[in-house]
Amino acid sequence: MITAVKIKNFQAHRDTEVEFGHGINLIRGANTIGKSSLSRAIVWSLFCQGGADYVTWGEKECGVSVCFDDGIRVTRLRSDKVAKYVLGDNGDNQEWNRHGTTVPEEISRAVSLYPITVDDECDKIINYSEQGELPFLIYDSAASIERQLGKLVGTHELEQAAKKAKLDLDRGKRSLKNKEEALAGLGTQLSQYDWVDIAKPKMESLMELEGEIEELKYTARELASVLAKLEGLDTKGEHLPVLVEEADNVAKVISDIEGKVKESKQLSDLLAQLVAVGIDIERQNGNLAEFGKGLEELRKAYYNTLRKAKVCPICGQTTKECEH
Repeated sequence: MITAVKIKNFQAHRDTEVEFGHGINLIRGANTIGKSSLSRAIVWSLFCQGGADYVTWGEKECGVSVCFDDGIRVTRLRSDKVAKYVLGDNGDNQEWNRHGTTVPEEISRAVSLYPITVDDECDKIINYSEQGELPFLIYDSAASIERQLGKLVGTHELEQAAKKAKLDLDRGKRSLKNKEEALAGLGTQLSQYDWVDIAKPKMESLMELEGEIEELKYTARELASVLAKLEGLDTKGEHLPVLVEEADNVAKVISDIEGKVKESKQLSDLLAQLVAVGIDIERQNGNLAEFGKGLEELRKAYYNTLRKAKVCPICGQTTKECEH
């Protein structure tokens, strides 16, 4: 509580000291005696309102000291060359040379006195009033009264938290919906590979065929050796019937080999497609796992936000009663 004010060269006050008692203090006097200046001097000192034009005419410097019941004294000095704040605390002094429009934070913290404005749209200071102002809240609109009282008691912080929680919930719902749609899209893309299960037996047949082809290659090499021998023999010799029979066998085997090679090429092409499909499936599975993880994180964040809010910002019910 303010116990005294000392004023020097401030408007009508050249050297004035006023002491206050507990409770309401009434100041009366003739016009121009300095009643308004007294109130203005307190505001000038504690809220840094006003400038050098408050210096008494003919003087070069003015100063105001405000004393509190806990031993703290706040002094502001101002002239054309000096702009100083002094904080006295039971004999210990701290000084700040300032030319701005704000009180040093250390002083505001020491006296626990800050100008309280409603919001960015209304710069009205609501924890003190000037002379001539209308009674507090009496002529304000309902919306203005709600904003001012909310700022004074701190309910505006709850309102801001509720708005932020609702925004977070809406954002979480949208993100969750997008993830679910993306997950459904991946499922549709994967459905085009249902034929892979059908192709599995063909892959097994291809592997068996590769083994048969290796055996046929070995046989072909043997037959090539026989053919080489046939080319060096006289076709009119006594061994001709045997060689002709072997030649017929060679032709039959070569025909079988050509058929197997053709079938092998078809199956090889199928195998290449299956390998590409397998790579694509692994990539899609990776995407599914990533979307699943993101979906689970969004669900946890959504329900954690609801639990912290306690009251649903959408319907006003408790989080145990609402269905959002």
